[in-house]
Order: sequence, then structure tokens, then C-alpha cells
Amino acid sequence: MNTFPTVDQLKILFAKADDSAGNHSLWIDKAGEVHLSLIPQELSPVGFEAETPSMQVRFGTLNAGGSNLGPGAAADDKYMANTFGILVASWTPPFKVGKVKFVDG
Repeated sequence: MNTFPTVDQLKILFAKADDSAGNHSLWIDKAGEVHLSLIPQELSPVGFEAETPSMQVRFGTLNAGGSNLGPGAAADDKYMANTFGILVASWTPPFKVGKVKFVDG
């Protein structure tokens, strides 16, 4: 988020994700990089946050089978523009040290 991100970069990230593999977490690390990670089955979203010390911002969980990941989701221009807008609006340093910002939406 620090180096002029684009909605096309977000589309590539979403297109690579497998919606059927499990729940995913969209998050931003302390350097401003955006990640879309499969949450291990043995962890809750909060547990995943606790296991990811570089996390600065975490978004609501993208549930498996919700059709909000993969090539279809990436091709939905309205969904991608909305998600990108939320990402950009949520990246507002400075952040509280040791506190992950949670964004639901």
C-alpha cells in the first residue's frame, strides 16, 4: 500500500486464490504489502492473526465456497474496486504499536 498499488494487482492476487481450499485472510503487513493467505484449518482468524507478527491490518474472513476468491471474483470489477477502496482507506499510518487494526467489510 506504500508503493502506488493498483486494482489490477489486487485482481491478480484474488485470481490466484482457491475459493474451495478453505477460509482466507486478506491482510496488510507492517511494510504495506497486501497478502491473501489461506488460514490453516487448525487456526481461527484471530489465531492466524496471533501467528502472523508482521500483520498490521486484517480484514474480515473470506469464507470457503463464498465465491469471493478465484478468477470469477477477480473478474468482478465492482467487487474488486470496492475491495481495493477499502484496502486503501484502511491503510492509514501511524498505527498503534502491537495492535492489529481489524476492518470488517
